Amino acid sequence: MYAISFDLVVSDTQNAHPKGATLHQYGFQRVQGSLYVNDNEDMANLFSAIQALKSLAWFPTSVRDIRAFRIEQWSDFTKFVKT
Repeated sequence: MYAISFDLVVSDTQNAHPKGATLHQYGFQRVQGSLYVNDNEDMANLFSAIQALKSLAWFPTSVRDIRAFRIEQWSDFTKFVKT
């Protein structure tokens, strides 16, 4: 499982933020804020997703930081905490 996380300049992206549409094309799902995960283990798919973000006219000037990383174990404790 791979993840992409990024920090954007909010004022620059209010009208243009993809809301995950670009990353969704590559199988990424938004799980929190600007954190998107994908079960696909193919690093080429990860690279293609980042390349697609880079090709958005507004993204390179609005991104403060972008990271990609592999998740070996993923546990969602939301239901446990809320009940």
